[in-house]
Amino acid sequence: MILSLLLAGLIILLWRTPNALISRIIDRAIWVPIARRLMAIERRHLLFWLLMIPVVLLSSELIMMAGSLDAGLIMLWDVSTYVDILVLATISGLSARAKAGWQATRLGIQRAALAWRRTRRPGRAHRARRQRPPSNANDDDRPVVVMMAA
Repeated sequence: MILSLLLAGLIILLWRTPNALISRIIDRAIWVPIARRLMAIERRHLLFWLLMIPVVLLSSELIMMAGSLDAGLIMLWDVSTYVDILVLATISGLSARAKAGWQATRLGIQRAALAWRRTRRPGRAHRARRQRPPSNANDDDRPVVVMMAA
């Protein structure tokens, strides 16, 4: 409880008076080293520690299975490497599909815009199209004009 109040007080002090001498000293002494250590964490370390949680919780079964905790940790490092490779392969596959989908979508939008430009707009004047007369070839239903001699 006292430690929580102390940390809350430090956070409020740093938040309200960032330029005070005590705030700069606390910042350099506490937060900067923590931030540097956190920035040094890589993805493989994070995966290893996430896989460490079930190992610690189930360590008795791991010792029975692997023989010793050291052998179990070596197996865990191997599993974290496989998980890392699996995540990278999945992300690269998804990015390739997303790129192809984006290109197809963009092409479809461009085609739709081009088709829209080609359609007639109501404000423009258009020529009436000339209708072709129907052809007379093999047309028995047409009325025959006969000249009558008087």
